[in-house]
This record gives sequence, structure tokens and C-alpha cells, in this order.
Amino acid sequence: MLGPWYLPTKAEEKPCISIDSTTYREGCQSICITNMDAKPDDRPGIGINMPTLKSDTKYLLTFWVKGENINKLTDKYSGALVNVIWPGRKYNEFWPVGGYSGTFEWTKQAIEFKTPSDPKTDGEKATAFLNLRLQFASGKVWFDDVRIREISDKGEIK
Repeated sequence: MLGPWYLPTKAEEKPCISIDSTTYREGCQSICITNMDAKPDDRPGIGINMPTLKSDTKYLLTFWVKGENINKLTDKYSGALVNVIWPGRKYNEFWPVGGYSGTFEWTKQAIEFKTPSDPKTDGEKATAFLNLRLQFASGKVWFDDVRIREISDKGEIK
């Protein structure tokens, strides 16, 4: 279900993103975000459009995450986190709400979410998208094996 990833639009954030073939959980590489000299307004991340999500449907987002010396620079929505943006809506979703911080080994995360009745996922200009971020924090984070799967009405993962 996931397609190509998009780099940040800010030129100064692009060098923070790399494909790491030495540290990974599944396959042979992971996405690494490094920002050792972060400023309080830095939020480097990598994003992916999700044009095939259905409206009013439950999904399971799973991924592996590993952190090294993640230091939050602000209180709200900071640290290593996953962010879903629903264009045209007045809110975004952040998981975990407090963000990951500190140093920790590979940890599998699973987040169940339901799409809005109008998720703007028609593949046109505005489409929902997923971000992996190191937001308002310094340190290093790896993400691996990111998956989004539909959950049936019976609770089965498709």
C-alpha cells in the first residue's frame, strides 16, 4: 500500500534524512533521521502520500523504531514521532502523543486509526499523508518496516 517517500522541502532538513544499510530491523535498510544540532523549530521528516485509504475505515499502522540520544526541545508534539495529516481538516494526528525520547533499542509499534468520512484520499492535489519525524528534538531515530493494513469489520487484518 505504501509508495515512494518524499524528502523535506526545506533545504537545510534534507541532509538529516538517510537510508541506513548498517542499522535496520527488517530487510537490508532503514530510514534514519539525524539532527544533532537541532533548533527548537526544526522538524525534519520524510513523508508518503496515502491516496488509496478508504473513508470511514479502520487501519493498522505498524513500524519499528529505534532512538539514540533523542532530546526534546519543546513540550508539545516533540521527539521522534509519526504524524498523519488529513488535508482540509483542522487537526493532524501524532503518535505517540508525547513523542519518543532518550535511547532505546528496536521497538515495534502498532497504532489503530480510522479514516475520516472525507479523508481527501482521491489522489488529486490534497491527499492524506504519513510523516516520520524527528520534530523539535535533537538526536537520531531509525524507522523500519512501515506498513498500513486495512482492518475488516470483523477485526481481521487484510
